[in-house]
Order: sequence, then C-alpha cells, then structure tokens
Amino acid sequence: MSPQSTDQTTDTLLKTSDVARMLACSERHVQRLVAGRSIPFLKLGRIVRFRREAVLTSLARMEKGAFQ
Repeated sequence: MSPQSTDQTTDTLLKTSDVARMLACSERHVQRLVAGRSIPFLKLGRIVRFRREAVLTSLARMEKGAFQ
C-alpha cells in the first residue's frame, strides 16, 4: 500500500448531518454553504460528502478572513 492511499483512507468523508453537527447549525445551512460554494465538498452522483480536514481548513481560513 502506498503512502498516498493511506492518507486518503484516514481522511474521513462526512455527511451533511455530520458537518451540521460540527458547525452547530442546521443541515439546511450546510446545504446553503454548498450552494454558495462557501465550503469544500465532493459530489458523488447526487450524494454530497465532505472531507473532514478540508472543512476544518476552510473554517480556519474563514475565521482568519473575518479579522482582516
């Protein structure tokens, strides 16, 4: 197994409900963030999933941007 495939398996894919719980908001709000392309997501057919690390990185970037 290559190091790259190991990294991909440790990066958890989250559902909309999981991200809503992480952000303490509604699932509808997460869907609005997706529609506005404000949060990174993966589209697998009709299914929307999120990489945990990408969401956390995006949030950190948003937080830093709020104070500039």
